Amino acid sequence: MRTKKTLTERKPKTAVIVLNYNGKQFLDDCLSSLKKQTFRDYQVWVLDNASSDGSVDYIKKRYPWVKVIENERNDGTAEGSNVAARNTDSKYIVFMSNDIKADKNCLKYLVETLDEDEKVAICSSKLLRFEKDKKTGKYLIDNVGGDLDIYGFGWPRGVQKTGKKWDKKKDVAFSYGGSFIIRRQLFEKIGGYDRRYFTLGDDIDFSWRIQLLGYRVVVNPASFVYHKVSATLGVIYQTPQRRFWSERNCLRTLLKNYEAKNLFLILPRYFVIETMEMGFFLFLKRQPRVVFGLIKAFLWNLVNLPDTLRERVRIQKMRVVGDKEILKMMLKKSLKLATYKLFLE
Repeated sequence: MRTKKTLTERKPKTAVIVLNYNGKQFLDDCLSSLKKQTFRDYQVWVLDNASSDGSVDYIKKRYPWVKVIENERNDGTAEGSNVAARNTDSKYIVFMSNDIKADKNCLKYLVETLDEDEKVAICSSKLLRFEKDKKTGKYLIDNVGGDLDIYGFGWPRGVQKTGKKWDKKKDVAFSYGGSFIIRRQLFEKIGGYDRRYFTLGDDIDFSWRIQLLGYRVVVNPASFVYHKVSATLGVIYQTPQRRFWSERNCLRTLLKNYEAKNLFLILPRYFVIETMEMGFFLFLKRQPRVVFGLIKAFLWNLVNLPDTLRERVRIQKMRVVGDKEILKMMLKKSLKLATYKLFLE
């Protein structure tokens, strides 16, 4: 047994799952804000990925109304989410990072969005920076869902911006993992997150596979949270490790989810872009460890190609819409090249 399974006697409509790994210092803001929600038909669970900072004892002592799932190892955000989902039972699942503070109506608008339209599978909250910007005196946007290019590279919509333009409910290419809701039935149908991902890019693959079933991914900015950006991941893991995970998972996502004809068209250009990225980090940024991480990501995909192809067969059998519909949500230009161009200006 890898987890301690404890289900509530009364099944709530929504299970709110907070993922935690050595995030004790963030839990007060997060759990206190969830206690104050205007929507009441929910149970809060914390999936603890074998923290060593006393998080579990702290929650049990200070927040006895929160159910704790104690994982025996750190499974990251991907398999950690799967473990948590298996230990809960509800119509809807809300996944949240531990480094957020939720507005009191956050859950209300997430649930209402799914209740109103059966074709919406995922609804994301708007994420705002935790502290006001010193120049503008406003809360800048962390993301309002994500944009995705055809090479599998994602970018946060509205990042560091403000304004009513970003307050409209909208279909998006994918939802980040900070705060979103999904129908349990569909979570289970696609097999949850890819357990091989650990973290980074798992949200892109997850949203992509949901859309292959013909369902929508939307953002409803009426539901919002305040986010301490990369408070956990950015502190614990350095750039080479993060780039390894990100690129490893990106390539696996492309190999699994595209139709064959588009995969053969896009992969050559993808590898050209990656070669340019290696040159950027090697010659301009002088970070050979990042280049090594990228090479390791490609080698990982080569070694694990049989497993990826098995997953591809399973996913392609389940799809109900073609790439033509999926590509409508994607940008044709490379977001990665556009990002690196900014460093050169």
